[in-house]
Amino acid sequence: MHPSTTQISAGVIEDNPQNLEIARVCLIHQLHAQYQGGWNSGTSFFAWHSAHSNIDLDILLLDIHMPKESGIKLYQTVRKALPHTKIIAWTADVVPQRVVVYQQIGFDGMIGKPINTKYFPLQIQRILAGEAVWEI
Repeated sequence: MHPSTTQISAGVIEDNPQNLEIARVCLIHQLHAQYQGGWNSGTSFFAWHSAHSNIDLDILLLDIHMPKESGIKLYQTVRKALPHTKIIAWTADVVPQRVVVYQQIGFDGMIGKPINTKYFPLQIQRILAGEAVWEI
């Protein structure tokens, strides 16, 4: 699915309210995404998902470092629930060794925090097109 031809369905798992709002605004206003929600934990995401299992997400930004859970550990559970969703590691921890870990785990890409709002729409479009995006 390509954002220019079809509206994408997107969500964000992020514990920081400011980062969550920035992602929401970028997804809605830059990509014209159908924003399904922002969840501050895996628990809140899965509560939503169980009530909305008929909604497919095209893309999910997943915070790697949350205080009560690891985005890396959460990835496996989310991947099982959303096998066709592009799951993006969203993190400030972008040292090359960590990027390799995100790749090995199976993330569909990585976008560094803070979001570069100039490049964010193109990064999302590239990931949705199947391109490997591992950028700060």
